[in-house]
Amino acid sequence: MKFELLIYLVLGGTLGVLLRSFIIKNYYNIGLTIDNVSIVNLISSLLMGVYIALDISGNKISLFFLIGFLGCFSTFSSFIFNLFKLLKEKKYILFVQHYIEIIFYSSLMVFIGYLTTKIILT
Repeated sequence: MKFELLIYLVLGGTLGVLLRSFIIKNYYNIGLTIDNVSIVNLISSLLMGVYIALDISGNKISLFFLIGFLGCFSTFSSFIFNLFKLLKEKKYILFVQHYIEIIFYSSLMVFIGYLTTKIILT
């Protein structure tokens, strides 16, 4: 990989992880089973919808935003960890509720980001 492309990846990743850390430390629960990390993943899903709607192609943009920023901003492993923790604590109803909320809301956020961007651009 060229050094210039690596810079795009590192910059995007750095910004993504910094924003994720800021949101996780400064967000307060709104009453759903969705926690701070899940909020980050929902925001990431919204941004993914915007990215898809913009139909951006280009190696530098993909490295910076898609792989770097969104890759470091969202965190699938934390979603799985939270699910495992609920199973370990035998909170089966919360497990199912959390799983459905995250999958449903993440899909909804991608759709909202996509649709909103398409409406704005037309």
